[in-house]
Amino acid sequence: MRILIIDDDYVSRAKLKALFAAYGDCDGVQNGKIAISMVEAAYREDFPYELITIDINMPVIDGHYVLHEIKHSEHLYAMAKTAKIVIVSKLGSVPPHYREYDAFCQKPVSPEKIDDVMKQLGFEKMF
Repeated sequence: MRILIIDDDYVSRAKLKALFAAYGDCDGVQNGKIAISMVEAAYREDFPYELITIDINMPVIDGHYVLHEIKHSEHLYAMAKTAKIVIVSKLGSVPPHYREYDAFCQKPVSPEKIDDVMKQLGFEKMF
């Protein structure tokens, strides 16, 4: 499984990559602009991400806009199977204007929180 971690904080991104590594191959990016480019490239190559985590508060492009652009790209490329989206944030909940995400995980993340989210989404560890 391909996983994309989008988080502007290096420490958070590294921790998420380490925790999600048991589930698949992880790429990490520090802002939404790079993330959107990577997602679109993955669609063009017909090797899309199956799981994408998005931090809400990021510079350059915020998580809401990133989510919107990912869903727009899925539509443009007529993807039969869409990526599962996990919102990861220090906030206690996802703002009401967010739509089309599959799960929420509050920071600080832990192995137990990640395992719970992945079970909720129907993913199992590779090892």
